[in-house]
Amino acid sequence: MDHEKSKFTESQITASIKAYEAGKVVQQICRELKINRATFYNWNKKYSGMDAELLRQFKEVQRRMRNRNVCMLI
Repeated sequence: MDHEKSKFTESQITASIKAYEAGKVVQQICRELKINRATFYNWNKKYSGMDAELLRQFKEVQRRMRNRNVCMLI
């Protein structure tokens, strides 16, 4: 199972969520990042409350679990 590397850094994702929490309009955030609103809402649901470092660690754990599951299938 191949997963594409996000073209957005953890800092960009968390900054966009913090901007939304501070009152910035979702449409404006999405226009600036050139993303779909659904993408932003998925990020918000998945990563809300995390800072960039915690998000980086979370993604690393997910990557390791995927690799482990692939190894178990072989």
